[in-house]
Amino acid sequence: MKPVYSAATPFLVRSKSRERANAGDGLILDAVEAALKPLRCVFKVSTKEPLSLTAIRKINATKALLIAGGNPLGDVFKVFEDMAIEDWQKIKVPIYIFGAGISGNPAQTRGMTAKTTELLDWLHRQARISSWRCVRSIAYLRLNLPGLDHQFLMTGCPSIYGAPLLAGGVFKKDGLRVVVTCTERGDFLERETAVLRFVSGRFPKAERVLSLHQDYAAGEKTKKNVIELRRVAQAMRFKFFKPHSGRDLSSFYDRSSLHIGSRLHAHLYFLSRAKRSFLVGIDERALGMAETFDFPLCDFKHLDANLGYDFERVRRRARVHHEAFQKFTSYLKAEIMR
Repeated sequence: MKPVYSAATPFLVRSKSRERANAGDGLILDAVEAALKPLRCVFKVSTKEPLSLTAIRKINATKALLIAGGNPLGDVFKVFEDMAIEDWQKIKVPIYIFGAGISGNPAQTRGMTAKTTELLDWLHRQARISSWRCVRSIAYLRLNLPGLDHQFLMTGCPSIYGAPLLAGGVFKKDGLRVVVTCTERGDFLERETAVLRFVSGRFPKAERVLSLHQDYAAGEKTKKNVIELRRVAQAMRFKFFKPHSGRDLSSFYDRSSLHIGSRLHAHLYFLSRAKRSFLVGIDERALGMAETFDFPLCDFKHLDANLGYDFERVRRRARVHHEAFQKFTSYLKAEIMR
């Protein structure tokens, strides 16, 4: 069998689903594939729907299944919808967790269920190492699965390890194109409006763009606050960018100067290119990454408080964690090529 693999990703969403595709998940998938070259991913399957027998047959025709990114870690390990361990066991190739993280909801991380401990124990019997993206993920795993502690590797998120950051590229301070990202979930309007207002006032001469990682306004039933945020951005002369993939995002962000907003993977990608980025924290996922890579989380009411941050702190942490990332990718390549 050729050394090819399958990947399970939250990036893929059915066209008729109420879910909106998140282009940020595409950034993670692209980074995973780049890290494992020359190995190829020949089959991708969505974690947003049940895993079919047809998909399992396609997975079993490759050398491995990667759980690529996402936030499945919690009291219930959420990868595929309604999937019992008996269904997992129909997958006959090794399964590897790569850059996954903890749920952003504290109510979902109070203590693993028996089914979750059984599943993670089974997964770690076939894979010597698993890759997790932040210190909070590792802490939760160690608390709930102390016997597997030696198999958990804190690798950081694959999307942060760009050559400009690791090699020492200068963090430029220009603001020719400023990207704002928003997260239109929960009670978001006050927060996201404040970010737009701050950027509009602070960078009046810059090209200002609202980047929509998930375009909730594309659905048939749109929330009033989603439409209102679009109206506010338009009134402040923001342009709109609606990416369809990770490559759309990376191409656009490579030609941008600065990011301010609440989308974690926009933040990580800008940092990977040695570009300034300021993340407005909204849940535990952001907090876990901030603790891992030593960057501040911004309060939307005081966005100017962190503008003097020394980004060399991020670079130092990234170089340290990149060693673990390289250890995991080397291990994974060797396993798939066996």
